Amino acid sequence: MRVYPGDRLKIPVIAINLTSEVIDVKLSLIGESASAVSTLELTSEQAIAIAYIQPEWFEDALEKRVIVPPGSSKVVDFYCCPPASKGNIPDSQPYWFNLQAIVGEQVLEFSGKNHVVEVLPYGSVEVVCKKPLQKNPLQDIVGVSWRGQSGSAEFTFDITNNSNLAQQVEITIEANGEPNSAQEPSIQTKALTRSDDVAISEARFKNDGGEPTDKVTENSTTQDSRQHLAESAGIDVEDSVFGDNTPVNPSDVENSTAAQPTVQMATDSSEQQSKVKLVARETIRQLLPGGYATISLSVRYARRWFRGRRYHYNATTTLSVAPAGVASAPVQAVPQQQALMLDVPPILPRWLQIAGALASLVGVAAAWWLTPNSHHLAPVNSVQLIGNATTVVSGSSDQTLRRWDVVEAPWQALRTRLLHRELIAETDKSIQVIQASPFRDSQLAVGLESGDIELWDVSPPQQLHKIFEGSDRVFDLAFTPDAHYLFSGHGSGLVREWNLQNAESSLKRQLATGIAISTIAVLQIDGQSVVAIGGQYNTLLLWNLESGQAYQLEHSPSGTTTEVQSQANYITGLATTKDSRLLAVADNRGYVSLWRQETLSKCLNQRPNAPSSSQPNPFRPIPCPQEQAQAPPSSTLIHPDGQGIRAIALPDNGCYLATADNGGRLRLWPLISGESGEKILADSIQIAHYPDIPLRALDIEQVNDREWLLVTNGPRNQISLHRYRGRCRGAGERGSGGAR
Repeated sequence: MRVYPGDRLKIPVIAINLTSEVIDVKLSLIGESASAVSTLELTSEQAIAIAYIQPEWFEDALEKRVIVPPGSSKVVDFYCCPPASKGNIPDSQPYWFNLQAIVGEQVLEFSGKNHVVEVLPYGSVEVVCKKPLQKNPLQDIVGVSWRGQSGSAEFTFDITNNSNLAQQVEITIEANGEPNSAQEPSIQTKALTRSDDVAISEARFKNDGGEPTDKVTENSTTQDSRQHLAESAGIDVEDSVFGDNTPVNPSDVENSTAAQPTVQMATDSSEQQSKVKLVARETIRQLLPGGYATISLSVRYARRWFRGRRYHYNATTTLSVAPAGVASAPVQAVPQQQALMLDVPPILPRWLQIAGALASLVGVAAAWWLTPNSHHLAPVNSVQLIGNATTVVSGSSDQTLRRWDVVEAPWQALRTRLLHRELIAETDKSIQVIQASPFRDSQLAVGLESGDIELWDVSPPQQLHKIFEGSDRVFDLAFTPDAHYLFSGHGSGLVREWNLQNAESSLKRQLATGIAISTIAVLQIDGQSVVAIGGQYNTLLLWNLESGQAYQLEHSPSGTTTEVQSQANYITGLATTKDSRLLAVADNRGYVSLWRQETLSKCLNQRPNAPSSSQPNPFRPIPCPQEQAQAPPSSTLIHPDGQGIRAIALPDNGCYLATADNGGRLRLWPLISGESGEKILADSIQIAHYPDIPLRALDIEQVNDREWLLVTNGPRNQISLHRYRGRCRGAGERGSGGAR
């Protein structure tokens, strides 16, 4: 009878009464009787090794009473359930028992050849690799290994037999898809023993759930006694698991170090790209139930100077019944396969290679940085950021219009560099101002010192047509938001409006102010197009294009007191946000004033009054009364050292005001809201300082939520690009950021 641990086995016993009286029979299952054992020619140690059924395997008692009528029979069932809990699993082998019947005072003992319960194989063998990912252990503290161009690693496996059957365990390691090379790695295997000359017989084993011991417990039962016991139970020794299970001397364990594995390589020319397979085996001939063993496989590889490798392996565990070697199907290895990896780093570690590469890169960058990259031969007068702040266009007194690419590199030293892309145009006069079209920023309006105005396409570089040819020097240009009209401010005091919707770009109208115009800006106020004009005598005008009327605002330190202006006083910069809700005004004395759209709207709604002006020309704009303008903002002196402001710029959202002055300072001023909602300047952030280099060209664009690009002219007639990281500030908030 065969049973798996944990299963329930029914052992039926039939009692037949051949007498004429009712009999009371007491049936018992007992182990091998002493008389039966004495008939075997066994030593005392061999007799102890004979296995019997255990009382704790049975659900009920091993004794049962039955009343059998005369001439009748009764069947009595005994239920056997060998334990399946870890550590209590009985070994897989036959367990003998005898049947005893007591009738009155008469004891009858029946010893048949078939009174055997065979416990079948059950459980698993646990195979665990301690470190499936190995790295080269030959590196020094700093990661450099000069001790040879080869590395080695050991894969150590812990093997525990959690089954009830002595197992033969074979571990095979195969290389998985390694590239061909002139010097392929080789594999050596060995058992982890206490000395180099001791075989696996002295590997660490653990039996019966105890601590690991130095030697395996030996069973000296002879083959003849096993044959006799099997025959006495009526079992064919060739078919019995017991015949293959009896423990043998563990000194028979195979040590694969004696037989080195070979490397098989494809030699056929058609298979030159095939992968190299490396096979290593380690076999434990016998691992007793509950036994424990540790083995190690050593792998050596050729190493490279600069490039490392990662080798992939599959470790497969095969089990068979010891010592017969037949497959042990009921008992499986857990896991049967394991993925192993070996990292073989280069002789020169990564950090040293990176350091060398960085040193070389720094040297190249330093040489590049120190090499003059000035394509302009004269001062730069105007710059524009176009193409989502990826391109810079510059115009210079050297009569050239050039295109530059913004470098988006991971290194900070390169992120402030511009790469010269191409020469867009060479003109016959100095370029004073350039302005990108808001509708299509690849189109530029270019104003020359001679007074000519040209329209250019950046990509590909070509002149579309000339808008104006004359001798009236152009100082500033501004497009309407729809790019249908272009306004130009001239030294003669004229502000001209050009219609770009026809091929001729004809002059639509003009305003004669009688003062030299230095800067203009186009705004949308209450749905009306308005041109802000700044020029000589610190004149600040609003030209309402709907009515054609001009209005004059007071730009003074106090904001309310009219000052007598000198002809040397100029408004040098006008800048507005995309929604025209804010107008920034700067002059050459270092003052900045901020005008809200509401204040400008009040001014535009004034009815014409009797004009009054101290200006020596017939042009009479309508002044904006202070009580109607509702207290225009006072100008803020941001340069008390007398350095005048040459250029200002506002991003679309109006978070910051950028200023450039005669002293070579590029500053960023956070704009915060005051108590009454007006915009005021917070503490400035100095982005750059070029002493004795007047900064006359400036532009700013927001790249993302926290980064702004600023471009201006710099030393040696170059273009300077700067990045600032920060966020918009609220009312009363100081914030933080950084420039580079």
